[in-house]
Amino acid sequence: MPEPLDIVFVAHEAFRRDLAGIDNAARAAADGDHDLDAVIGRHEFFAEMLSCHAQGEDTGIFPALAPAAPHIVESYELDHRGLDVAMAGLDAAVASGDPLDLARATVAAKFHLDMHLYKEEVDLYPVFASALAPDAQAAAVRAFTDALPAERFGDFVRWLFPLVDPGDQEKVVRVWHATMPAAMFAGSLRLVENALGDRYSALSARLADIVPASNN
Repeated sequence: MPEPLDIVFVAHEAFRRDLAGIDNAARAAADGDHDLDAVIGRHEFFAEMLSCHAQGEDTGIFPALAPAAPHIVESYELDHRGLDVAMAGLDAAVASGDPLDLARATVAAKFHLDMHLYKEEVDLYPVFASALAPDAQAAAVRAFTDALPAERFGDFVRWLFPLVDPGDQEKVVRVWHATMPAAMFAGSLRLVENALGDRYSALSARLADIVPASNN
């Protein structure tokens, strides 16, 4: 049975993997072994997706949980402000164009983000899952996903799906299948197929019960 929170956790894994790749590329650029412009381009898109994710938690997840666990919510709201500071440092390093500054700022942002995501997964979201009824959880996750502008959904799919494993890809598609109108789901599935290319067959095999034969 798909769980709405799967969307959040799969996004967390994508953020971890993408920032790890950006960190490696930034260090290589500082050593003169990688194109700095490519690192900057990756950072800018990553920062946009992370901002949407944090905004979704601020406007969807935290308000839903606050009546049941106000002190936990306040703690993570403060954590988000700390993440804002770390990302602002990364933005400043990007603007400077200095490879060494960018490598240093990426390390700092990665440390903060890795710790933040871990804390959410072992503390915030278990409380969320135990304190809220399933329908309240689903409503909160819908509000969370609304933070992503509709016109960026295709870019989000093209970013997310290549970064995560087939098991996580399946979780996202099954949540979509359970929550989207049929036409929207079919369009989203086409975006996934285009994003994965030859890798789509591994995902499609896991979805034989819900994917139309023409997509399988």
